Amino acid sequence: MYVDASEACNDLRFVLGNQGVGTGLANRQWSVKVTQYSCDFKNLAPEGCTQYFFGSTTDVIQTYNFGNGRHLAEQNQNICIRRERGNCKICYTAIDVIDVSVNGLEEVGLIFMDTKCCGYTPVGLPEMGFDCIVIPGLRKSVAPSTLVGDSVCGNGAGLVSVDANAADMTKTLCTKRQPFNVRFRSDSFETEAELGILGFRLVYSQNSNGC
Repeated sequence: MYVDASEACNDLRFVLGNQGVGTGLANRQWSVKVTQYSCDFKNLAPEGCTQYFFGSTTDVIQTYNFGNGRHLAEQNQNICIRRERGNCKICYTAIDVIDVSVNGLEEVGLIFMDTKCCGYTPVGLPEMGFDCIVIPGLRKSVAPSTLVGDSVCGNGAGLVSVDANAADMTKTLCTKRQPFNVRFRSDSFETEAELGILGFRLVYSQNSNGC
């Protein structure tokens, strides 16, 4: 995790729960490795990035705690990806359909785009579960390269664009919007804990098609 540092003092504060399961409190502890980079470091992460990927046109990105039962609450995780030389487009796909599992929709196997993600209804309730993935300028990877929006939510159907014709759904979405970044947002209403909502794991690949 990248954190903007102060030239003075930087504090790490951990808040421990005061309740445990069973007869006692869990023994909580951390082992943290800290590395500081100078302001003129050539691969310094851009401001506001919590993760930074560079040096390769393809890699795997994921939410914190992916694969350990559920994603974390109250997240604003900003995964930044450096545009490598000669490339203008980046595409994302899920390794497995269950690797996009970001909110507690009652029906597994549904992915929604834009209108039902990242927000609340007028009465203050999540439309389809607030938690979502935000990737600006997403388009289908196959012709016609239709714009599908900026946000994705749901679970159990990979990374797809919703269409009435199931044969027209694609499991790879692309964008030319720069700088390349993927943001994960979650609130504190973690009903997902009961549903095993994992978060997401995506493979990205940069290319020069259409540059």
